[in-house]
Amino acid sequence: MRQTKRISGRNNRKTGITIYLLGVVLAIMLFALAGRNVSGNSSIFADEREYYHELENTYREVIRQELAELGYSNSGITMSSMIELDGSRSYHIILHHDRISRLNIEEQEELMAGLNNIQFPEQSCMVEFEVLQ
Repeated sequence: MRQTKRISGRNNRKTGITIYLLGVVLAIMLFALAGRNVSGNSSIFADEREYYHELENTYREVIRQELAELGYSNSGITMSSMIELDGSRSYHIILHHDRISRLNIEEQEELMAGLNNIQFPEQSCMVEFEVLQ
């Protein structure tokens, strides 16, 4: 009898190890499949991020050229973006230039109003300007 119990104990241990290994393999397969889904979506997000990055660079250069034409060459431009839950974007642009910061408030507002007339390439994006004091 004892020998029979020992054999069945070995079989139970082997069965337990087999089930454990099958569980590990199954978990690895599930993670691999989940990773494949996530990486497919990340490609879409990367394309969108690259698209907006190009638009931002183009817009920044247009603003820089406009400021140079107005006599504010070598202006610093800091552009921060905010992405809302619905996917819409807004931008906050801070202008850095000693001569701009020395303008009175009305002249700064007039300058920023003129810059606001330059439409961001993506019509749905909001843009706000500020002058660093």
